Amino acid sequence: MILQKLLSAKQNKLSKLFYSKNIFLLLLCCISYVSSYSVSSPPVLRKACLSPNKDIVLYWTPTNDTCSSFIQYKIFARKTSSDPFVLLDSINNINQNSYTHLVTPPSSNSWEYYMVCENDCNGFPTSTSDTISIDLTAPSTTDPDSVSINPLTGDIIIGWEKNTTSDLFGYTIYDELGASIGNTTDTLYIIKGKNIDDSVYTYKIAAFDSCINLSPSITTHSTIQLKGILDDCLGKVVLTWTPYKGWAGIQKYDVFVSRNGGSYLVEESTDGSTLNATLTSVLPGDFINVYIRAYNSLDINISSSSNMFKDSIAKVKLPKINYLSLVSIVDNKYAQIKWVSDTAGEISFFKIKRGKDTSNFDYIADIIFDKNKTEYIYEDKDPKAVFSDIIYYYQIEVFDNCKNPTGSLSNISNTIISKTFQNPFDSTQNSIIWNKYRNFLLDVGYYYVYRGLEFNGVYEWTIIGSTKPTDTFFVDENTPSEAGNTGICYRVDAYENPGNIFTTNQEISVSSRTCELKDFTLYFPTAFNPFGINRKWVPKGSYINYEKTVVKIYNQWGQYITTITDLHKGWDGKDDKGEWLQPGSYIYYATITGVNKRKETVKGDFVYLR
Repeated sequence: MILQKLLSAKQNKLSKLFYSKNIFLLLLCCISYVSSYSVSSPPVLRKACLSPNKDIVLYWTPTNDTCSSFIQYKIFARKTSSDPFVLLDSINNINQNSYTHLVTPPSSNSWEYYMVCENDCNGFPTSTSDTISIDLTAPSTTDPDSVSINPLTGDIIIGWEKNTTSDLFGYTIYDELGASIGNTTDTLYIIKGKNIDDSVYTYKIAAFDSCINLSPSITTHSTIQLKGILDDCLGKVVLTWTPYKGWAGIQKYDVFVSRNGGSYLVEESTDGSTLNATLTSVLPGDFINVYIRAYNSLDINISSSSNMFKDSIAKVKLPKINYLSLVSIVDNKYAQIKWVSDTAGEISFFKIKRGKDTSNFDYIADIIFDKNKTEYIYEDKDPKAVFSDIIYYYQIEVFDNCKNPTGSLSNISNTIISKTFQNPFDSTQNSIIWNKYRNFLLDVGYYYVYRGLEFNGVYEWTIIGSTKPTDTFFVDENTPSEAGNTGICYRVDAYENPGNIFTTNQEISVSSRTCELKDFTLYFPTAFNPFGINRKWVPKGSYINYEKTVVKIYNQWGQYITTITDLHKGWDGKDDKGEWLQPGSYIYYATITGVNKRKETVKGDFVYLR
């Protein structure tokens, strides 16, 4: 019995040894087979993410089934590390790679998970993943290195260094209100369509991982807003801009300028605290583009550009016509100036220039440019000017809107001064001389010579002859026996040749008035008969100032009869009451004033017949 037991024990020992060897060989075979034909690896749990509503989403990499032996995935979970794992769910789709754990009510963030892959391949039924917990770790902070504007396109460009977090999934861009405006996986974000000329824009960045865990957004960066004021008149541009915000400090600001399409050059630089600059030497016709570039004080290779300021000084658009059409003297009191300008000009005003020769002028008046007018008239009534004796020259100059002369000058024209004198060999003749009128567009066609007599402040003018445009001399061969109150007067009118395209009427320049002042003569009738041939007693003379000459009538006994204030009317033989007087001898006392202002008192008598 003991022997039998010993034999039996030995047999069992050998049997077990044999069995162990076979099992080892079988395992080697199976391992070799599985490695070649079964599920190659367990599922890889990548993430457990907390969704916004506090559910938990699992992500894994599906297993690779090479022998079509996949049965299912089993997901095990526990709420805390002290709890046992329990089966959460089974999944029959080998290609599924995520699962949402619906937690009601929302629970803590301490859940842990692992997965088992069941298969039916050569006796190895399962493979188990690692255990993971909910991913609550946010990426490291990402800040912009610059927020800049492309001056040429107006696009806003935000740039930053790449976040090195291993599970980085992308970046979110936020505006100044904290609102998300977009996501990207790049390190550059471009924003189009903003009103960069009138607003400053502020942005910040947050990095996020595959669980959408956001990094902190700490530093905000703001664009530079550039404004400029162009002073056309001074030829300068005053620039101001907002500071760049976001860096620890600003090393400097450079002002880049392109003039008339040329290259952008730095024309001004300011320190980091100066936010203005002035550009000078901007000329009419210049077009300038300007932008500002700020540099990070910690790294000059990092910079930010502003929006583009653009402006130009237009060239002065001058009138095509600036023609002095007439200079004429009015009643020896003032000069009338007329000129023509078209309405196409973009100017401010005209200046009227006057001089005593053609080289030296003084400005005497400013006349505002009027787009609705083509003809202008100015009356030079300078009390210091002597229009009866001095030749004055006039010219019109054009000034721009900055009150600067444009160099546009009209033709020069002048007044005509006439002079008269008595022929020393013939007292019945007067000679008239004058200076030439200059610069009618079509020249002077002829001069008309007028004789005038003034009575009661009114001149009566009569044409007494004409001359060729080359003549400046005329003789009045038939002077009247009776002169006006200012003598025998003359004037000369210069007539332009017809056909001037700038004027609608033939222009006429009137000269100054000149008068021949001789000593007066006065003859008194010795008799008259109201009912005979000489019906009035009328004194006759010449060069008499009739308005200032007075004759008083007395009878032979020295009694006052009447006063004659108008020698042209004379005396009709009646008293002041209109009653006829008796015929007889009468006495006159005459106080005579000549046109030359000489006075004389004479006495005489005459016979009144009837």
